[in-house]
Amino acid sequence: MTAPMDPQSTDQAPGAPAPPLAPAPPAGPPAPPGPPGPSGWVTGPPSPPSVAAGPRKGGGRRRWLVIGAVAVVVIAGLGIYQNWQQEQTYQTGHQAYLKADCAGAVGPLRSAAGESSNKSDVALKARAELQECDALLAADRLGTGGNPDQAVLRYSSLVTKYEPSALKDAAIASGQKLIASAPDKVATVAACDVLETLEGQGFFAPVDVALPPILYACGQAYVATGAFGDALAMFGRFRAEYPKHSLAAEVEKAFVEATLAETAASGAGKLPRPESVGKSGEAGGQAKVVIQNDSPEQLSMVFSGPDVRVEELKACADCIKYIGVGPSACPEKGPVAEYVLAPGSYEVVVKSSSGANVTPFRGTWTLKKGEEYSSCFYLVSH
Repeated sequence: MTAPMDPQSTDQAPGAPAPPLAPAPPAGPPAPPGPPGPSGWVTGPPSPPSVAAGPRKGGGRRRWLVIGAVAVVVIAGLGIYQNWQQEQTYQTGHQAYLKADCAGAVGPLRSAAGESSNKSDVALKARAELQECDALLAADRLGTGGNPDQAVLRYSSLVTKYEPSALKDAAIASGQKLIASAPDKVATVAACDVLETLEGQGFFAPVDVALPPILYACGQAYVATGAFGDALAMFGRFRAEYPKHSLAAEVEKAFVEATLAETAASGAGKLPRPESVGKSGEAGGQAKVVIQNDSPEQLSMVFSGPDVRVEELKACADCIKYIGVGPSACPEKGPVAEYVLAPGSYEVVVKSSSGANVTPFRGTWTLKKGEEYSSCFYLVSH
């Protein structure tokens, strides 16, 4: 049997028939065609591609992981920087706030506070201090804008609302300056109504200098609105605590006028004229009035005429309150006081000064030159 010929052999005799082809290998996946050989036959499968020529398995995933990690680091670093910047901005505003320099504090504090949705500790602290500074600056604007009474009330509100506050001393000091410079403008009814609060917060300093003009001005403010009881309380306190003050004479006159106005507005019993009992014996023809208090209430007596006087007469410890009908004559048990006055016509008011609900009495007394008069008072309940 003739052996198969190598297709590549050059020893085949010319004209000899082609030897049979070798049997095909078992069926399998076709190999990609290779380049044609010199005899036109298809050569064997090419060598497998180099590993370096194609992408590595899993390389894309690793690349995205690296990019993501870098992004996280960048974002975290940016957040840290923003937090640091916010803290530095807050500290700038905070230092100004501690010095009560609110004009310099509000800008940094507002920047550090950020949006209302920011609930970080720094933002909350900045927002709280910003509110205080806004309140102080608003009060300052009222003071410089010609509204000292409203400014003082705002300063007082700041002290109350933001206790404790680094701005407290500055608010009180600003209020003190306004009160000292224009007590009559500060003493509106609204401010006088909270006088006790203002006093407790220290807005009157020194008290003996700052408070008396305010008491007088508050009394006048109440008179202007017809609140005579409140006015008398202010004038009465002034008279009790500052009798030697330079405004004492003016306050005395104002107290008398407010007393007369109060009795006219509220209604008063008719006060009879005192009985003339002879010559006064006083030098210069002065008149003398002798009053005995036969009631269990302390009396306040106001004389408004050529002289202006306000007198207090102590209660009678052994006297009683009569029911329905008074005594037929003065009991002559209570304390007695003598008042020397210039002769002339007087509006006189007698009222309880011990806080009891007793109807005041008012009348017109004509006191003659050199005469002495006598009267007594007792209490009758109906």
